[in-house]
Amino acid sequence: MQDFLGELLDRIEQTGANFSERAYEIVGGEIVPLLNVMFLAYVGYYGLQLFMGTARVSVSEIIGRVVRMLLILTLVSQWSHFNTFFYSWLNNTPEDVGRAILTATGTGITEPTNGLSMIWKTANEAASAFAEQSGYFSVLPSMVGFLIMLCVAVFIAVALAILLLAKVMMWVLIGTAPIFIACMLFEQTRNLGVSWFQQVLLYALIPL
Repeated sequence: MQDFLGELLDRIEQTGANFSERAYEIVGGEIVPLLNVMFLAYVGYYGLQLFMGTARVSVSEIIGRVVRMLLILTLVSQWSHFNTFFYSWLNNTPEDVGRAILTATGTGITEPTNGLSMIWKTANEAASAFAEQSGYFSVLPSMVGFLIMLCVAVFIAVALAILLLAKVMMWVLIGTAPIFIACMLFEQTRNLGVSWFQQVLLYALIPL
């Protein structure tokens, strides 16, 4: 059976991915110059302290901070790096787990949207069967068929609305990711970065 809902969501998914990529590149392009300046100032400051022997932190700690800054700069400056290490994982892993669970049930359904499409098709067949039993003096079967279609339509609409809302929120959060990734640089703002990641993870897991 054709999974028309799956095809619709695939097109929406591609549009959302393009939006996230474009927004990520725009936001990243705005803050990367500032991060580069901060990185040079950071390295120069601690390098001068090490040279003068006045550093209050160890060499290993300084190296660790520099490496962390380089990783953050790499992620923020290139969407391809973020896409490889984070977005693809966040976007695909929950759906893959959901497919594995559906496959393990042995129902023959491997896609959540395929199940919704099957529900819609079954409801159409049931409504048609009731409609065939209707006549001029017997409208009750048609009313029952209409009620079935209405209930199924509401159920599918709610399921799709929840799924699309989660996707949209994740795309918006991904688009603003460079800001919150940069917050991971400093102890004072690290909580913002952690809270952002928790929200992204929450919306990524909703399709599961």
